[in-house]
Amino acid sequence: MQIRRQDFTTGIPQLIGHTVSFFKVSGDSKADRFDPAVFWLQTHETNYWYRFSLHAFALHWDTYSESEAQQLMDKDLEQRGQQQVKNLKKDFRLDKERIVSIKMDQHLIDEQRYGQLRILFESGKKIVVQDFDEENITKLTLENS
Repeated sequence: MQIRRQDFTTGIPQLIGHTVSFFKVSGDSKADRFDPAVFWLQTHETNYWYRFSLHAFALHWDTYSESEAQQLMDKDLEQRGQQQVKNLKKDFRLDKERIVSIKMDQHLIDEQRYGQLRILFESGKKIVVQDFDEENITKLTLENS
């Protein structure tokens, strides 16, 4: 299931109903926050690897085969310097969680525009990634409902 997106407003309906088998993010660890950079996702229902990030208010989503993904993933998920890796599947207990929605859109609050990716799960859990490009900040929020 090849999925490729580079858009400000989009969805990934192909993964609705899938369950997470791998979900990690690498990013910079600052004194008071974690700025996510690159996400890697795989579901039980497919052999593909999905690599995505938010930049300049847009979602950048690519699909890789196992062989294509391995080298890139090893580089992306290597911990060095301020770069850390978080295991979202483990830390947020997503093992048997079904994806019900993946949507990217833009918002404007107090004249500040930002991009937002929301991944919703059947249990009500949410992963929200926001890109505030003018401030060069990307935020990751994990919510239980």
